[in-house]
Amino acid sequence: MMSAENARVVPMLIASVVVVNVSRATRVTLTVSVVAQIFANVLPVLKTLSVMRDYVNAYLATPVTDLASAWRLQLIQVSN
Repeated sequence: MMSAENARVVPMLIASVVVVNVSRATRVTLTVSVVAQIFANVLPVLKTLSVMRDYVNAYLATPVTDLASAWRLQLIQVSN
């Protein structure tokens, strides 16, 4: 006859044995799945940073920016 304590411990022991005996293929599959999910979560952030960098570079290369810089430089020279 099992006590109440044993009735709770036995299923936990069975579960731990099942987890320990997970096949290598299953562990590899789970690992690949986790890595793929992390990559899927990080990729949009990297793309966003790349797009932002491109916009900033394009803005800095525009003639308007050069004109504004020249105008500011002229104001500084006039004030000195």
